[in-house]
Amino acid sequence: KRKLRPGGLAGNGKVDPMTVLFPKIPFIADETPISWAARQASFHTGGRLVPFLNDLQISAVDLVRGMPEAVLRLCDRAGQDPGPVVRNSITSIGGRRFKLRDQEFSAEFTTGLVTRICPLCLRNDQAGQRYPSAAMRHRLVWNHSPVRTCPDHGIALCDLRTHKWDDKF
Repeated sequence: KRKLRPGGLAGNGKVDPMTVLFPKIPFIADETPISWAARQASFHTGGRLVPFLNDLQISAVDLVRGMPEAVLRLCDRAGQDPGPVVRNSITSIGGRRFKLRDQEFSAEFTTGLVTRICPLCLRNDQAGQRYPSAAMRHRLVWNHSPVRTCPDHGIALCDLRTHKWDDKF
């Protein structure tokens, strides 16, 4: 297991909920807020997303649902301008309806419990990185069920399914 990295870590190895994380892991324009949060967790603790969010006193469920309070709190702790993160947040608005930017759509437009990836994109993300797991990012476009091929590589996206809810994010 990797050593914990400095910056935002309390003496007990947990992330201090009041400290701005350092070094800054910037949000990338094509990724999801959950992906960015998972990259933060991987880099700053070497661990999983849910314990990291718990340390920051951010509800994982609220972040997954795109609730503004959770997104803004994560941005505040990470020293990130919230604009791009909010822009890529798929927000639950009730009744199996969601909103992304100014577009409202049904749950069927998302991939739901399926995690869809392009293995070549993820391989490229990792290439030459000191912390490969903190470099891999989930693209927002992969969350849209009609998208079946990678726009960058032209290959079929791979569906990963756990068939159940879990806390692995």
